[in-house]
Amino acid sequence: MISTLTQLTTSEELKQSRSNPSDDAKRYNNEVFKRVIAICPAWKQAFSTADAAKDARREWLIGFSDAENITGDAIECALKCLRDKGSPFMPTIGEFLVWCEESYLPAGTLSATDAYAEWLQYDMGKIDISALSQPTYHTMSVIYGSGRKGHLTGSKPAESEKYWTTRYTATLNRMKEGNPLKCVPGETDKLEHIRQPGKRSTMMDAMAAMRKGL
Repeated sequence: MISTLTQLTTSEELKQSRSNPSDDAKRYNNEVFKRVIAICPAWKQAFSTADAAKDARREWLIGFSDAENITGDAIECALKCLRDKGSPFMPTIGEFLVWCEESYLPAGTLSATDAYAEWLQYDMGKIDISALSQPTYHTMSVIYGSGRKGHLTGSKPAESEKYWTTRYTATLNRMKEGNPLKCVPGETDKLEHIRQPGKRSTMMDAMAAMRKGL
């Protein structure tokens, strides 16, 4: 539905789209812009004049043109997100594009803030490692594996969460690209091949059998 936007892959094409967008791109942008306005009844508060609204519409067109691989389905998901939030106020094109990007992630994927809270629960021993979501576990593994756990445990909370957000964002980008994540281990008492001490009677029987074979 928005092939005229998603096929703009080279820098030259992007420049052309910004200076002379196609009629299809303009029509689709206007349609999306109108739907956003319909969802947000307080949209007039974002624009002081008609010219301001026109400028904003142009910025949305530029935003879609600059974004890479934004599909019609992603935009529909972003519109649903806007409806679900229930805010009467107009979002920025930047916020809208973030929702588009989030649509490429599995349903229920935690935000960086929620994933950080999940890691804190694990770090404080309140939940088992098997209870971590896969993106949280992957992010934690990458941080620990790089020897930078101190960035989380040895920093002020605000700095710790900021560092986590950076690494977690990299994890989400990896998911969007279709790359695998580190798998969360199962519950300890259900893991296979755990070595346990043998019973004394079993050991004695085994030794007796060995003596008979000598």
